[in-house]
Amino acid sequence: MTRRYFEAHPAYRTLSSQMGTAFLVQRCSLLLVQAIQRELPSIDAKVKELIRKKEEDLRALPETTPETMRMHYQEIVREFEANFNGPLLH
Repeated sequence: MTRRYFEAHPAYRTLSSQMGTAFLVQRCSLLLVQAIQRELPSIDAKVKELIRKKEEDLRALPETTPETMRMHYQEIVREFEANFNGPLLH
């Protein structure tokens, strides 16, 4: 519909190929693809750096064994008990 309007209008006839909804969709799609292509290397580098840091963090964690897990859970229970009972007793 917009294409017919621009093709029929004397002032816009010569520009009709660069007017209307179809042209706008095509132009926006092109701009979006160009923006993605421009930013993708930077995003990829940031993601790779985050993965590298997280893998480093994981390697720095102590080894988890059933014994260390039991001790960790006991500590959590003690902290919870202290936080929960403390305010109630005072």
